[in-house]
Amino acid sequence: MDMELNRFGIRVNALAPVARTDLTAVFDRGEVGHQLAFPPPESVAPIVVHLASDARRHLHGQILSFDGTQLSVWSHPEPTSTWTRPDGWTAGSFGDALTADVMQYPHPDRWGAGILG
Repeated sequence: MDMELNRFGIRVNALAPVARTDLTAVFDRGEVGHQLAFPPPESVAPIVVHLASDARRHLHGQILSFDGTQLSVWSHPEPTSTWTRPDGWTAGSFGDALTADVMQYPHPDRWGAGILG
């Protein structure tokens, strides 16, 4: 999708947020266990603010995961770069990590590579 829309100035990134939601409530009720406690939803808000900012208009085509303290850039099937800040992140602190040298831009198959224009 990024390859198709970027030429129109539309940025496409995928965010895999890790946070406590109705979906993860099963772990709170004790029906199923999990070794980590899911962070509150507001802990992932800083990455959303950061991705929407004009300062990151060059950031596109990325798959990111974030749980409030750990940020990863992914290239299937594993992260290629990971940063941890035990005290959490702010919308302004992502720029130090998400630099052009760690981004994973698409390696399309023959169909994705055939996009013209």
